[in-house]
Amino acid sequence: MSQTKTIIDKRGRAIEVETLDPRGGIVVKPKWEQRFVKRPWDWVEKLRTAKLPSTSAVADVLLYEHWIKGGRPFPLSNKKVPWMNRRMKWRTLAELEALGLITIRRRPRRSPWITCHHAKT
Repeated sequence: MSQTKTIIDKRGRAIEVETLDPRGGIVVKPKWEQRFVKRPWDWVEKLRTAKLPSTSAVADVLLYEHWIKGGRPFPLSNKKVPWMNRRMKWRTLAELEALGLITIRRRPRRSPWITCHHAKT
């Protein structure tokens, strides 16, 4: 749906200008993507004893990141768990570490690096 106009500039030259419809063209839909997590049974048994209600949700995020990174350690930024504040994130990570599911490499004023245990990639 474009229109072509002839415009004469100040020097007297004729210039053809094509106006484009911003709604025209190919519309690319984003691919729908469903995420899921396979939770190892030893994680299920240990998470039953967790005291904080957010521990299970953060464990799922950690298992997903562990799978995405191929089993290598990864940083856990606050943006990966946007539903909780940073203090709650640290309390939850400490509980997961006490359960023996992860190891935390703490860095001052930086995101912690997480290593998951007992999770097969």
